[in-house]
Amino acid sequence: MTRAIVLGGALVMLSLAPSPARAQAPQAEPPPSPTRVVGFGTTLGISIEGTSRSPSTPYVTAIGPAFEMRVPVHRRVELALWVPVINLLLIPAVSNRRMVWGDLFATIYPTASATGFFVAPGLGFAYGWADSSGYALRAPVRVGWEVSTAGRGFGFNIALRPWVDLVVPLANIEASVRYGAVLELGVIGYATR
Repeated sequence: MTRAIVLGGALVMLSLAPSPARAQAPQAEPPPSPTRVVGFGTTLGISIEGTSRSPSTPYVTAIGPAFEMRVPVHRRVELALWVPVINLLLIPAVSNRRMVWGDLFATIYPTASATGFFVAPGLGFAYGWADSSGYALRAPVRVGWEVSTAGRGFGFNIALRPWVDLVVPLANIEASVRYGAVLELGVIGYATR
């Protein structure tokens, strides 16, 4: 009886095992997803900011729509130029100040799909002039999530962007540090191949 159970178990195991011909058949690789060539888009955001001159009085600012251009340098890395065009056009309308401002980011997608979670360290520069002038060196970092269409032609993202500025006036005013964080939503359209 024990031999019959062992023999029956062996027959069941052999019937469930893959045949040698099937086990050696190569698996078809899925086709690679399209490669991004260049992307253009926009972001909207809300920022809370403070300064070392008056640390107890933070203020809120709306950002955007801002222009963004992305150029992939690797499947998982894109260089991104971000310029807050609307803010730059509105600043002279509400104050006597003119400004040039832009940030450059290296957007890194650490996952194999090259979408989803991303980290984007950056470097920025701003120059303003009116009665007095000055410039700011910026250190922003974006951390967020991108949802991409199946063909990778569009990406929708949400990100948090903390930043620190070193503001250096070109007059007899002491330098200051500005800091803050932006919650931003973005959409980027890509040319793919």
